[in-house]
Amino acid sequence: MSEELALLQKRFEREQNSRKQSDILLEQKSLELWEANRKLQLTLDEKNKELQAFNSELSVSLKETSRELVENLRLLNEYKKAIDHSTL
Repeated sequence: MSEELALLQKRFEREQNSRKQSDILLEQKSLELWEANRKLQLTLDEKNKELQAFNSELSVSLKETSRELVENLRLLNEYKKAIDHSTL
């Protein structure tokens, strides 16, 4: 009986050690995952800021190009009217 008890005690100790090691590993991996998520969030925030800046620049550029196109169309219409007038 004493031998059986000793075997059970060793088994119990191995299981306890395994649980402790599992808990330590879980804590370590949880911390690594938290750090990775934090870094990803920082990168995402940075990329969002870059995208907003790019969109602002693009918007300004499109407005400027639109104004230039409208002015070019106006000038073309004036030129066409002048040509039409001179051929009459």
